[in-house]
Amino acid sequence: MVLTISAGGVYVFILEQLISITLLLITFTVAPIS
Repeated sequence: MVLTISAGGVYVFILEQLISITLLLITFTVAPIS
């Protein structure tokens, strides 16, 4: 596993974290309603 520190890598990492957090929030807010 090669770790490369670059603007693109950091951007993709942050983007993936935001997506996972958003999916968790959607799941927790929609699940009780449905």
